[in-house]
Amino acid sequence: MTKKIISTLFALLLFTSLARVTSAQSRDGEEDNQNKRVNQTGAAFCERISDRLLQAKERVTERVGRIEDSRSERKDRRDSRWEEYLSKREERRTTRNTNLEEHFFKLEERAQTDSEKQAVLNFITAVREAIEARRLAFDQANTNFRNGVQTALDERNAAIEAATQARVAAFDAAVQKAKTDCTGGVDPKTVRENLVSDTKAATEAFKAAVKGVRSEFESSFESLKSEKKTALDEARETFQSTIEAAKDALKQAFGETTDESED
Repeated sequence: MTKKIISTLFALLLFTSLARVTSAQSRDGEEDNQNKRVNQTGAAFCERISDRLLQAKERVTERVGRIEDSRSERKDRRDSRWEEYLSKREERRTTRNTNLEEHFFKLEERAQTDSEKQAVLNFITAVREAIEARRLAFDQANTNFRNGVQTALDERNAAIEAATQARVAAFDAAVQKAKTDCTGGVDPKTVRENLVSDTKAATEAFKAAVKGVRSEFESSFESLKSEKKTALDEARETFQSTIEAAKDALKQAFGETTDESED
């Protein structure tokens, strides 16, 4: 009976030992397979770096192309609107001149005495000069604004282009470093993490640069708007004061008021 129990215990111990050995071997096999998969993944990552660089450059090139097309289209629309504005402005001024000459003709017909005729002539001269001065001031203000906006746009686009090129260069450098690390035996996992970190830093730097450029453009645009408004307001005030003085002189001869509207 005792021998039977000892035999049974020995069999159990042997089975347990074998099970442990088998389990350990299984775990070792799984770890080996996992390491192989990691190594294979790392090796594949290193092999794909050049492809990733090429794909990234292609995406950037496509994006830059779309941006350039969009800029060109917007410029064409601005130029078209400007030409339309100039055309309509000349039409308004032609109509205004025709109406004004009719008004002047009626004033001349009403002038009977030499003093009245001279007052009408002085009035007509003052009004014509005031209108011409106002138009020149308006044209200059609008042209300065348009040219200023175009300059600000050109500077913004150039700055964004520089930021884009800096981003591409940083990405290029990060990929080249990753390739060097891969061939230098650096752990592929570390190489991947460094590449992700470097490209993310390049992207964040690009976003910050673009944000600053856009903020600067908006500031320049608001400044240009303010300058234009100031110039137009000053031209209006000068025009009104000149017309009021001409009216006062005319009233002394006719005892009537005139009303000259703005172009």
